[in-house]
Amino acid sequence: MACFGLDARVGAQLGSLFGVYGILGYDAGLWLKAKASSSGASVGASAVGLTYVGAVAEATLGDTFFVGAGPLIAKGGWTSVKESASSSGASQEAMVAGAKYIPGADVRLGIGLGGSTGGRRRNQFTITLDAKVVSAPVTEVKQSGGTAGASQSVNIGNRVIGIAPMLFFGYDGK
Repeated sequence: MACFGLDARVGAQLGSLFGVYGILGYDAGLWLKAKASSSGASVGASAVGLTYVGAVAEATLGDTFFVGAGPLIAKGGWTSVKESASSSGASQEAMVAGAKYIPGADVRLGIGLGGSTGGRRRNQFTITLDAKVVSAPVTEVKQSGGTAGASQSVNIGNRVIGIAPMLFFGYDGK
C-alpha cells in the first residue's frame, strides 16, 4: 500500500481552546493484493485520488492534543479491480466511484509537539491521523465463467462510502 497527501490549512485560533480553518488538499493511494492457494488464486488493485476543499472546527486540549471535524466537497474518485481463477472457472470484478462533486467530511485527531512562543501562539510539529469520508455514485461490472456457463452483471447508480485514512506529519502555527 502506498499513500500520500498534501493539505493546506488557513484559519484562526479562537482563544486557547478552539480554532476554525479552511482546508485545500489532495489525497492519493494505491493498494495491491495477491492471494494463492491450492484451490485457486486472485489478484486485485485499488486506487484513490481526491482533490478537496472544506472547513474544519478544531479543539486543542491541554496545548498538546487536538481533535477536529467538518464538511468537505471533493472531486475525483476511486476504483477497484479483481481477477480470480480456480479449477472451476474465473471471475473479474471492476468498480468505479466518483463524481464531479462528492460530499464528505474530514475528521482529524492528533498531537502537537512544541510549546508557546509567548501569548497564545503555539508553533508545533504535529502528527495527525486524518480521515476523509466521502459518498459517491458507483458503477460495478462483474463477469464469471466456468464449466457450468457464464454470467455478467452491471450495476449503475448505487452510492458507496469511501474512507481514506492518512497519517500526516506537519508544522502548525496556532
